[in-house]
Parts: sequence; structure tokens; C-alpha cells
Amino acid sequence: MAGNRRVKIPRKARKARSGKYKFSDKRHPVSGIVSFVMGIAAFFLALTGIILSEKAKGQGTLMVGVLGTVSMAVSAIGFVLSFSAFKQKEIHYRFPVMGGVMNGALLVFLLFLYILGATV
Repeated sequence: MAGNRRVKIPRKARKARSGKYKFSDKRHPVSGIVSFVMGIAAFFLALTGIILSEKAKGQGTLMVGVLGTVSMAVSAIGFVLSFSAFKQKEIHYRFPVMGGVMNGALLVFLLFLYILGATV
């Protein structure tokens, strides 16, 4: 019955074995973080423009167009920044990926809205 005996592992060794400590020289790139923040800002600008347009029943003022254009510009700049972050070495890819996906999706959506608005 010696095989059923539990061996008590010291607390310090348990933490080290569970993989909670990570030793790496990688860092979060500033351009990736800025890209992610710009994606959030562009999203809220576009959302504000959509809400204002909805309240005006589709007959939005110049402010709605300006919000959409600024949102598209911020999203495009954020998309370029996320790609510039991918060129760096020894980085964490979390923020560049999130910024690239967010800005890219928003850019495609806004381009679709502009094309749809130009054909109607």
C-alpha cells in the first residue's frame, strides 16, 4: 500500500511547477497598445455617429459625417500601427493582434457603409 501514499510537495515547489512564473525578455510594444486604444476610440466614434444618425432618422447633419470620417481615419492609422508592431522582435503579440483585428474589422465595416451610402 505504499503506492497510494501522497507525497507532500513544498509550497514553493508547487508554484514553480504550476507554471505561474514566466521568465522572458519579451515586452508589449507601444505601437501595439496605441493601436488597440485607437481601435476602441474609433469604435466609440463610429457608434456615436450611428446613434446620432438613428436619432435623426437617417437625415444626419454634418457632424455624423465628420464622426464617420474621423473614425475611419483613426481606424486606418491604428491598423498601420498594429502592422508596424509585428515587425518588432521579441514582443508579446496580444495588443498588436487585438488592435489589428479591431481596426481592420471597423475599417471594413465603415468602407461598406460609405459604399452603401454612395450607391443609394
